[in-house]
Amino acid sequence: EDGTGNDEDLVLYALLEDVWQALLLKEPLPKAFALDGSGVRTWEGYDLVREAKRCAERRSGLRFRDNEPAMSLLLLTSGRWTVRELLQNRLLARRRDGVNPFPDTYDAGLVDHADHLAEVDGAREVAKGRTDLRHLPFVTIDPPDAKDFDDAIHCIYSKSSFTLSVAIADVAELVQPGTALDDEALNRGTSIYFPSKVIPMLPEEISNDLCSLVPNQIRNVVVCEITFSEIGEIQNYNFFEARIQSHKRMTYAEVDKFLAAGSGLESNISNSIKSLHKLTKVLLKIRGKRGALEIESQEPLLDINDEGKVKKIILPERLFSHRMVEELMLVANVCAANFMNKYYNFGVYRIHEEPDELKLASLKKFFSL
Repeated sequence: EDGTGNDEDLVLYALLEDVWQALLLKEPLPKAFALDGSGVRTWEGYDLVREAKRCAERRSGLRFRDNEPAMSLLLLTSGRWTVRELLQNRLLARRRDGVNPFPDTYDAGLVDHADHLAEVDGAREVAKGRTDLRHLPFVTIDPPDAKDFDDAIHCIYSKSSFTLSVAIADVAELVQPGTALDDEALNRGTSIYFPSKVIPMLPEEISNDLCSLVPNQIRNVVVCEITFSEIGEIQNYNFFEARIQSHKRMTYAEVDKFLAAGSGLESNISNSIKSLHKLTKVLLKIRGKRGALEIESQEPLLDINDEGKVKKIILPERLFSHRMVEELMLVANVCAANFMNKYYNFGVYRIHEEPDELKLASLKKFFSL
């Protein structure tokens, strides 16, 4: 594989790579991969395919329940596949095998259906009972490379209280229960984000357009409206359907730049961002009362070239705006959980098992050093 072997070795290794590739793609094995000219691959207790998988394990040094990671790594290191090709090929193979709930494309019929969905008819939505909040200067705050904007925020501060509005795109208005599109989204369950690729839960016409809270477009949303006291205590909350028109798409860096300079935005947007800033500072002060952990972390970003290879790993700076959005979404989630418990007597929770006693003892020893 490194070009230093003799011609026969190189030919045999290329054949092995052909075999690994065929196994990963669920395709027929090469005819040359056999014990004799008639295509025999097993003899008594010897299995040629099993030996090819074992060879991949030995050469890669990987030990997993199956051999796929080992074969994949060897195809990557030899240059046979790029990272992007590996992802694409494995998704297609699993799709054909019927075990992949996350295909990277949608069936043509579902895409066509999404393409023919209509934009929001504002007057009709209000007539149906939606609250018209187009006048409020909602903004979206996301990374610079974000394509789908599924939440927007707005805040009003008075001398004695804050009123926070968190608007979430109302996907259920377009994706009706029992339809093929709903069934496909249910099978996927979520969008999957890779460093250079997104496998969407919904066709892009919906996720990146019709349900994306892009600026100056009327969009249907579900709003969580929360009233806080001046010291950050939740006084009441309410959930309702509305239509909004995002006034601006902002990045985290833009928000922090505004907070540092205090200028550069229209007055109505400026007042809302300043109120969001003030509310967040109040909420951060009372985090300890909730027993919240203080974990300062930031997700690394991979700079990937056109060939699918990682050029460098970037650790972005953690900004105040990151904490602001996290804190405001967290409090909206708390209200949603309370709402579910109050009116439906159930909720969706993530429950972690008790930690292993030996691991816990080891962790305590580590922190005591």
